[in-house]
Amino acid sequence: MEPAADYASQPDGYPNLNIPAVAAAPQITDAEREELVRELGSARLRASTGPSATQSAEERERLRRLAESHARERLDVIDASE
Repeated sequence: MEPAADYASQPDGYPNLNIPAVAAAPQITDAEREELVRELGSARLRASTGPSATQSAEERERLRRLAESHARERLDVIDASE
C-alpha cells in the first residue's frame, strides 16, 4: 500500500477526500485538557481581581475622556472651517 502523501491528491490536483485524515500533531488527552482549563480559569480569576484590574478600569476611563476631548477638538476644527 502507498503512503498517504503519494495519493493525497488526484491527478487533477484536487485533494482525495476518500482517505482518512491524519492529525498533524498528537491530540491532548482529557486529563491534559482539564488541567489546562483549571490553569486558565485560575489565571483569569487572578487577572480580573488583581491590582491591574482596577488600573485597567482607570485606564479605560482616562481613554474615554481623551476620546471625548479629541472628538470635541475635531468638531471645533470642522465647525471653524465651514
